Amino acid sequence: MWDSDPYVPAPFGGAGDDSVPLAPLDSGSGRGLRLVQEYADSWGGWALGDGALGRGAGKLLWFEVGGHATLPLLLK
Repeated sequence: MWDSDPYVPAPFGGAGDDSVPLAPLDSGSGRGLRLVQEYADSWGGWALGDGALGRGAGKLLWFEVGGHATLPLLLK
């Protein structure tokens, strides 16, 4: 996943509290990161640095499902 916001959220960021709160039952969004936390074998994220005109270039988030990680985990 990639987007233009440089903030790397929990659980991808690895700093502080790494738990993702449950979304309210009546919410139409907010469940994606929780699903990653529950079902992915490994995950990580990187801020992509500075973009044009001092704006952040965004972030890249990754996750692996259904396999055993062969590289050292970045966050665990």
